[in-house]
Amino acid sequence: MSAHAGHEGDRIAGELTLSDAIERLPASLRQVFVLFDVEGFSHAEVADLLGISPVASRKRRSRAVSILQSILRSSR
Repeated sequence: MSAHAGHEGDRIAGELTLSDAIERLPASLRQVFVLFDVEGFSHAEVADLLGISPVASRKRRSRAVSILQSILRSSR
């Protein structure tokens, strides 16, 4: 196995851990996080899609990031 392959495995394992953490988020926070951070929508677009205000989108994303950081820290 090459050194590159080992690093590739670490990266994939990290992505799976993040994916698991995202799945643990409450649905309302997960929706905003995925639309904004994964799909690349703006907060205005997320707000339109979900029927919320852009301010609510930003707040939900902030809460999602805080929870994800906590989940990932505790899984180390």
